[in-house]
Amino acid sequence: MKKYLYVDCEALPDYFLKVLETKKLLESGKMKNVTDAARLNGISRSTYYKYKDYVFDAVQLPQGRKAVFVLSLSHETGVLSKLLSEFSSMGANILTISQSLPVGEEASVMLTADITDVVLSDEEMLEKMRSLKGIKRIELIAIG
Repeated sequence: MKKYLYVDCEALPDYFLKVLETKKLLESGKMKNVTDAARLNGISRSTYYKYKDYVFDAVQLPQGRKAVFVLSLSHETGVLSKLLSEFSSMGANILTISQSLPVGEEASVMLTADITDVVLSDEEMLEKMRSLKGIKRIELIAIG
């Protein structure tokens, strides 16, 4: 099992950052050759190859307000499309959506949305969606 640490670059030898810069040059296509990219960053090819699979840049996740919804929809043409349009009109951005096969004329949907730009309260947003034809049930199960 691999173990990862989140370490401030100030505490690491500079060649780790140089390996990252070399990787970026190669991934972006700005440099095609490992030897030239490593040399440009002041490291040897062997240093690059020794650490390239062990050094990664930290990913900055976008901030904002996310919400997870669970819904039951009527198995009718256009219901999901209307729901997604409603989310969009409120200023929400759909991040993930998972829909089950319909059972007994209903389909379950789990949806994650970025609601950072939604100006309605959570309850107003739910009421607006509940009013749509074909929405049997909607629950806000997580928000953050």
